[in-house]
Amino acid sequence: MKHTIKIGRDISNDIVINQPKVSRSHAMITLLRNGNYEVKDLASTNGTFIDGQKISKRIMKPGQKLRVASSIVDWEAAFQKQHPSKTATEINEQPQAAIVKTITIGSSNDSNVILNNRFVSLQHAKISLLKDGRYWLQDMNSRNGSFVNNERIQAKHFTKTDSIKIANSNLPEKWFELFSSFNHQSPNGVKMFALPVMGGMSFVEMEHIIYCEGASNQTRIYLAGNKKELVSRTLRECEEMLTSLNFFRIHKSYLINLNHIKKYISGKDGQVTLTNGVTLTVSRNYKNDFLQRFGKQ
Repeated sequence: MKHTIKIGRDISNDIVINQPKVSRSHAMITLLRNGNYEVKDLASTNGTFIDGQKISKRIMKPGQKLRVASSIVDWEAAFQKQHPSKTATEINEQPQAAIVKTITIGSSNDSNVILNNRFVSLQHAKISLLKDGRYWLQDMNSRNGSFVNNERIQAKHFTKTDSIKIANSNLPEKWFELFSSFNHQSPNGVKMFALPVMGGMSFVEMEHIIYCEGASNQTRIYLAGNKKELVSRTLRECEEMLTSLNFFRIHKSYLINLNHIKKYISGKDGQVTLTNGVTLTVSRNYKNDFLQRFGKQ
C-alpha cells in the first residue's frame, strides 16, 4: 500500500489527470498513522476541494469527495495495491475472437461511458464487441470490481442474455445499442453519459444534452428531440461532472452545453438562445466569465 500519492497532469504523478484545468503537480495525499489522510494543495491554479470546500491543507477521511479543479478523484482506490491478487471467485479469460470495437467505462471524463458513481473507478472496465458476435468484459484493476451474472471477473466472455454490473451499477439491456453509436474513425469516438434516474440509469450521448436546470435537489436534463430526464443529482454536482466537457454555468439555475448556443443577446444580464429554441438568461454573476470564454468583454 502506498503511503503518499501525487495528483496532477504530468505523467510522473501517481494519479494522472489529463485535463487543462489540472496543474502539472496539483495535490498530494498522505496516509497518516491514525488512519486518516492529509491532503495538500501544491499551489495549483484551479484549486483542490474536499466535499466542495476549497483547501490548502486538510485532514480527509474515507468516504469524503476529493476534487482537483473540476475533476473528481478516486483517491481511495489509489491507495490499494497496484496489482491486487486474484481471488478464487475472480474469472480471467482471454478473447477467443478478433475485437471489432471497444468502449471504456469509468467515472473519468476520459471514458467513453461515464458512470458518475463514487464506487466506480476512474478507469474501471472496458467492453469489446468480438467478431464472433459475443462480448468481452475486462476489469481494469478497479477497486470495487466488475461482474458477469454476479460473479466477480478480471476478464470474461458474455452475451446479451448475461447481466453486467460495474461496481454496484447494473447496465440495462439498452447499453448494447451504444456500440452502434461509436465510430472509432473519430479520435474521440462518442461519449455516453449515464444519468441516474428513478429506477436505474438512462444513457445519453453527451452531444445530445442541451442544458440542465436545477430543480431543488434534482436536475432536469433537456435533450435534443424535445426529450428530458429528471436526474437525482443537484445542479452543482452536474456542473462538477460536465464543466470539463464544454458545459458552462450561466445562472444559478442553468448549466448549458456551449456547443448548442445559436445566439447571444447582449444586455444588462444577457441572454442565450439554444438550438432547441429556448432562450435563457445569463445572470450578471456569470456574465463576465461567460464572455471571457469567447474572448469578449
